Amino acid sequence: MISSLPIPDNPTIEQLKALLKESETRFSVLADVSQVMIWMTDPNNLRYYFNNTWLDFTGKKIEEEIGAGWLKGVHPDDLNIFDSLKYIISVKQRYSIEYRLLRKDGEYRSILEIGTPRFLQDGNFVGYMGSCSDITDTKTVQNELASQTKELLRSNEELEQFAYVSSHDLQEPLRMILSYVQLIQKNIEQGNMEHVGEFMNYVLEGTGRMQALINDLLQFSRVSRKGNPFSAVDLNNVLKLQLHT
Repeated sequence: MISSLPIPDNPTIEQLKALLKESETRFSVLADVSQVMIWMTDPNNLRYYFNNTWLDFTGKKIEEEIGAGWLKGVHPDDLNIFDSLKYIISVKQRYSIEYRLLRKDGEYRSILEIGTPRFLQDGNFVGYMGSCSDITDTKTVQNELASQTKELLRSNEELEQFAYVSSHDLQEPLRMILSYVQLIQKNIEQGNMEHVGEFMNYVLEGTGRMQALINDLLQFSRVSRKGNPFSAVDLNNVLKLQLHT
């Protein structure tokens, strides 16, 4: 456990140096046990400090990372992101960016970096302190959720179209069945049985058509739920096969 040294009323130069050293040691120990990568820059935005978490992630020595050396680990396509930071840094503002950083195993990981300007009590700017977190897994989950949401929306749209077409196709035989059932009822009430058998055949025909439609709909739903995804088919090849059979 690290405890802070008491500050005397009128500290000497030696006491101030001891306090400064103790403060630096405290910060270094706390930073090195942190789960996030921590770095610091000088007023010229050159990084001079990286905690052990950063060095363990990149697998490099601090001598390789200081200054602008750490930029060698940034994905080439993401380097332009730091060009856009020049104005923000020039006006000493806090920022948050995402980029890909090379891990020691050779894999580029998505990094969320947050930089905060540091000022002395007199207002002088002394550089930035930043933290970096590996958000690759989080982004993967977010992308999967977005993909699933997109697929769900597509499925819902298809379901709406499917319901519309199905209801339209089923209404036609239903209308025919209803018409002939009404005719049968009317003829029976009038005691006219001459055409009842004929009308009943139409009812049975309409019922058969409805049954065929329902079976087709069920078959289609099984394909949509359990079948393999549809793929493009060259109809020229299908015609050739038909011609040769």
